[in-house]
Amino acid sequence: MIILQIQMYQLSRLLHDYHRDLYVHLEQHEIGPSLYAAPWFLTAFASHFPLGFVARVFDMLFLQGSEVIFKVSLSLLGSHKPLILQHDSLESIVDFIKTTLPNLGLVQMEKTINQVCEMDLSKQLQAYEVEYHVLQDELCDTPAHLNQSQRTAQLERSNQSLRQQNLDLLEELQVSQARVCCLEGQVEGLAQSEALLREQVFRLEEERNGLRGAVTHLHTLLTALGIHTHTTHGDFNLDTHTHSAADGDGQGDGQGDGQGDGQGDGDGQGVDVPAREGPRLGNVPQREGPRLGQGTAMSSPLLPHPLALSEH
Repeated sequence: MIILQIQMYQLSRLLHDYHRDLYVHLEQHEIGPSLYAAPWFLTAFASHFPLGFVARVFDMLFLQGSEVIFKVSLSLLGSHKPLILQHDSLESIVDFIKTTLPNLGLVQMEKTINQVCEMDLSKQLQAYEVEYHVLQDELCDTPAHLNQSQRTAQLERSNQSLRQQNLDLLEELQVSQARVCCLEGQVEGLAQSEALLREQVFRLEEERNGLRGAVTHLHTLLTALGIHTHTTHGDFNLDTHTHSAADGDGQGDGQGDGQGDGQGDGDGQGVDVPAREGPRLGNVPQREGPRLGQGTAMSSPLLPHPLALSEH
């Protein structure tokens, strides 16, 4: 039952903070939350309210916890505050809260559910629970010889001390929230910087891919021109084996003058060159010179016949 007593004290403090005129009206008629709200907390409104409303309360109860019961109670009392203030006796007020208030229409039900979803009482409920325990400790430690006024003054001092502590905690909370906002700003700045860096990396990768494509295209062109290339870790080295006129000059001596004269005419066919005249030796006929373009590749000029005599 101690938990129920704490809950009744918490509901009373919530009424004091949110609906001060209703709280004063109930206190004038000595109506505490235990006279009308105890069944709400014990049965989660199932003892007096319609089944549809109870089902909605249970859904929110499973989602948010026991805090929902305080929210629903505060919303119901606040929405019916003008009607409760019209009653001037303990019996009529309690009867209205127990019998008339639970007969909710669909519109009132939806309004109450919406208000519950918008409320947040977790911090206040924790503070009120601590306050209840402190007050109980003060009552237990209060000497028996103190009269009612002295006890009231002592409780007021304790209450004032608790309020000051609450203000200090709120100030620390505000400082912490400011630091959190600052850190969130820094995180946002870092996220923007990261996005810019990612964009730069993406552009560099595209540029690298473009350069690779250009290098591949140049390699293909060089290969088509007869310039052989090979790659070493992405670098191209050229081996220039071109078949040009210079190579023809370098190989002309190796292939012989027979092809040189034939290619000089541009016909690509051999030309008969008359044999070199010289003194005949006996009846040995002179050797005809080689036909240019039909001989084998030689690297030296045409040599005389070994049996031919010198002119001098």
